[in-house]
Amino acid sequence: MAHAAARHPRLTDPVAFETTKNMDFGSAMHELLLGGEVRVVTVDAPDWRTKAARASREEIRRACGIPVLAGDWPRMARMLAAAREQLARAGMAWAFSPARGFSEVSAFWQEEAGPSPIWGRARFDWIDPEAGLILDYKTTSMPLAMWKRRALMELPGRVQPAWYRRAAGRLGVKRPRFAFVVQETLEPFGLMIFEPGPRLLERGR
Repeated sequence: MAHAAARHPRLTDPVAFETTKNMDFGSAMHELLLGGEVRVVTVDAPDWRTKAARASREEIRRACGIPVLAGDWPRMARMLAAAREQLARAGMAWAFSPARGFSEVSAFWQEEAGPSPIWGRARFDWIDPEAGLILDYKTTSMPLAMWKRRALMELPGRVQPAWYRRAAGRLGVKRPRFAFVVQETLEPFGLMIFEPGPRLLERGR
């Protein structure tokens, strides 16, 4: 672990970047669906325009929390219920359940590369090692069809499925599969389960 941390400073050092309200909303939904709601912290303010509200938001972020406005909770609750309902209709009511798999799992392994090995790293949203299934939850303000087209075109969408399957395989998971679970942030909160096919996986290797 010490070697992996040395090669990957992100494991121990916070990365400074500008976090937007949409990013906070997506992160909060991610935590709620995966069962880590303890990091979601409510700020009792109508918006972020006041100095006090902004100060509370920054303090929460510095403590590695996810700030949300009190008024956002009804929308998040509806979105969470919609996600669970649509997963159940797809025959995946067990998805993201701690009874079936593990959430927020970090994987580290060594890859042979030239004269010395390099460390590989992955962070699974949720994995069922017995079934060999990896699920990655995404939120988007775009229509689902547009998100899928962009995922097929852009590098992260092509590389992540192949890389995460490789990570699981290196850790002993047999015949790992990977699927994106993508949900719109606008009502009615449509949800898509997208498992990349062989061609996309080959392009991502």
